[in-house]
Amino acid sequence: MIEIILTIIIGIITGLITGILPGLHINLLSIIIASFVTTTTNNILPAILIISIGITHNIIEAVPTIFLNTPTPETALLPAQTFLKQGKGQAAAQLFVTGSLLGTLLTTMISPALFLLVPLFYAHVKNYTPLLLLSLLIILILKEKTTQQKIWAIIVAALAGTFGLLTLTSTVDQPLFLLFSGLFGASTLFFNIINKTKIPQQDTKTTICIQTKHSFQAVCGAICALMMTTLLPGVGTAQAAWLPTTLLKITGKKYIVLLGSIGTADIIISLITFVTINKARNGAIETMSNIATLEGNIMLFFSAALITTGIATILAGIMIKKFVDLYNRINYQKLCMTLLALLFSASYFFADTTGIIAMTTGAAIGIIPLLTGTSRSHAMNCLILPVILNYL
Repeated sequence: MIEIILTIIIGIITGLITGILPGLHINLLSIIIASFVTTTTNNILPAILIISIGITHNIIEAVPTIFLNTPTPETALLPAQTFLKQGKGQAAAQLFVTGSLLGTLLTTMISPALFLLVPLFYAHVKNYTPLLLLSLLIILILKEKTTQQKIWAIIVAALAGTFGLLTLTSTVDQPLFLLFSGLFGASTLFFNIINKTKIPQQDTKTTICIQTKHSFQAVCGAICALMMTTLLPGVGTAQAAWLPTTLLKITGKKYIVLLGSIGTADIIISLITFVTINKARNGAIETMSNIATLEGNIMLFFSAALITTGIATILAGIMIKKFVDLYNRINYQKLCMTLLALLFSASYFFADTTGIIAMTTGAAIGIIPLLTGTSRSHAMNCLILPVILNYL
């Protein structure tokens, strides 16, 4: 028991550090942890470590998503960035963290129902996956407001799909890091540098209140979105969130809560999908399955997730306040340049000059939606196209 608690604490500390670093994904961290696991190791502890890091990482990810303006495909949220420009970034981050807490709690509470529903839904849609993916891609393009935006959406989807196909079939290490960091991270940083984006001083006292029923509604939307991504491989959560957010009218601060809950709920749901249909859409859970037996330890993993969420939520609140104080004293342009240099250094570390080329290519594609006003969700075709072709 003491070993488990110590492992959770180490995971929380690690997750708090890695979560504030843009471009660093829990999938990469889980692979690093797994590389140290041997057959003589108690593999339950490394698995718990991955869960603790993953939960904490997703909670504190509010910092790079909101303050550093480098969203991942799961957290590409405009409402939070609007609050940032109004000087209410800390309040938006608190909403994000609240969503993370509720995501773990509610998903765990309804897990018995999910154990029954996931295999039932999967059995009905698995044979129609390519058609459903193509339909979703077309719907999202048609959802753009103007003809010009629709054309740009097609261009982004085509370029991202080709880029994803070439990267995923290459021999480079960590292709997902290169894809997502280029399309969503480096592109945003380039855009901010080019436009000389200035962020106002952040208010450290303002809070944003949200009704309990609205928080519940947002988390339910997140769970629905995650169910869609579970059944449709390659679909990003921001894309899948379109349907539940439209039906439930989840906008503004409710949408921030929704996206905050997605990261933590994803870990719980991915555990369930692996146990029930042997599919782990979360790379960290898939890595866990290679080093430990998940089926017989599901309650232990759920307990670790709940403990981690409770502690990490408190610590994240403290860290966000400290970060805002620091954030108000730094030059935003220099910060963007530093982060961009870190991303390109990491890409060179993983794939030498090929990594630099891939990061630059991803950034060039990812900046198109920012310049044309189209949705960034079309860049997720970098995964959808390879998945569709894999079924053919």
